[in-house]
Amino acid sequence: MSRSTLVSDTQYIVGVGGFPSIGYALDYVKNTVDMSGFNVTLNLTNSAYNECVRVNGPFVGGGTVRIIGQGATVWKPDASAWHLLEVNMARMEIGGIEFWGGTLDCLHISRASYVQLFSNRFGRTADYHIDVDTCATVVCSSNYDIIGGGRAHVAASLGGLFLGYAGVVTSHSPSFSNAFMQASENAVIQVIQPTYQGVVYGRKFDAHNGGGVATGRGANSVLPGSSYGTTQNGGWST
Repeated sequence: MSRSTLVSDTQYIVGVGGFPSIGYALDYVKNTVDMSGFNVTLNLTNSAYNECVRVNGPFVGGGTVRIIGQGATVWKPDASAWHLLEVNMARMEIGGIEFWGGTLDCLHISRASYVQLFSNRFGRTADYHIDVDTCATVVCSSNYDIIGGGRAHVAASLGGLFLGYAGVVTSHSPSFSNAFMQASENAVIQVIQPTYQGVVYGRKFDAHNGGGVATGRGANSVLPGSSYGTTQNGGWST
């Protein structure tokens, strides 16, 4: 199949007047475009999307694929109840979206992917809001909101890395059954000068099997939660 080669950064609409779904747009970029080092932005124009999407990268030609909502754009699962978005071996940026999960994660970032998040909102999910594993990296670079709970807000495992540089505002007193932050199997969650506003129920963190939670100021002092965090089996916190 021949590919169109980008000569500049490119934008596509997902919604009325554009691609019918987020998954369709991502498949189009993956299968028909040579990004040639440029970036692609998918602008979400609908108020709501109901789909579960898997991205198996890398995108041809490098570059970054950006999924950008309108701030009030809501993304919920379809009947498959899979992760809302699973990313493997790809470089992406995601912002301006309100996520509501199903039976699995809102965002599952895996297999050496690099994903930057900004100005999102996380609602209730049965599993994790952000799950980063298998040497992937997630960076939260601007303030965001949490309006629902789950097993954990962030879970990192198998060498995954989560970097948080942002302020977080919680509302509706979200509860997390495992912990607010959970790190295992040599993964690291690092939050750098964060601010947290609002009430959160559950353990502040859970670090086990070589995983770590780093704040530089004492994780029990920095992270929100109704009970102290725990470490076991080589887990650590600072």
